[in-house]
Amino acid sequence: MKQIAYDYRDDVSQSTPALLVFRMMLAFASSNCPLLKTGSNFFIAIWDISVAFMHATIDELIFVHPPKDLVQPCFCWKLKSAMNGTRRASRQWADKVTEVLAASDFTASKVFAMVFFSKDWGIFVAVWGDDFAAVGGDEGIRKLDALLEANFDKRLEAVVGPMRDVQGRILNMIIAYNAERKSFEWHTDGKHPKRIGEMLNFNDRTKGANMTGTKDDGAKRRDGAREQSFTTRWTAPIRSLQQAASCSA
Repeated sequence: MKQIAYDYRDDVSQSTPALLVFRMMLAFASSNCPLLKTGSNFFIAIWDISVAFMHATIDELIFVHPPKDLVQPCFCWKLKSAMNGTRRASRQWADKVTEVLAASDFTASKVFAMVFFSKDWGIFVAVWGDDFAAVGGDEGIRKLDALLEANFDKRLEAVVGPMRDVQGRILNMIIAYNAERKSFEWHTDGKHPKRIGEMLNFNDRTKGANMTGTKDDGAKRRDGAREQSFTTRWTAPIRSLQQAASCSA
């Protein structure tokens, strides 16, 4: 698909939440954030939306050339829904998500793009393209799942937390629940370093090199730093999101 236009437009892109928001979600889930009054354990739920753009209504006139074997010559199709490849597809999808959540009394953050709160449901939602992630109690997660089911072609990937899934994947990262510490953690997917190694022609004969902090004394200091309380590590992010919530209220 190719669209030709020479005029400048500022309505063709849509921002996504910063990585800081993702870290704040982990902080909320690990610290029993008072902003989310669930009365139960916290969970992190992950959804994937299939053909996300096609759920959005298009608001401009666009014709496309279909495959030759589907129509007669000299015919074209008029789009009724947003489509991957059109200039405003991401913005139209974001508008659709906002419309659906706002209809259920979610409040959009005025600080972070595509971040929403619901005090009644006790849930905090962030949307990265066609990936949804939410922090909240079991009831709030179930309500949001039903809302997405009613409006989109969704797939619940994981509900990470106590007595639920051990881990889930989103944004090429792995979210895991540590039952011993009763907290959440995240790290990059191990398949990516492996692929990079394959691209660089690393093999089994390749040896690792010691770096600063990898010896026994450095490792002990590093492990000790990890033992800091989650509240101490995430004080600044939690305070930032609390300020964002107060601005949205």
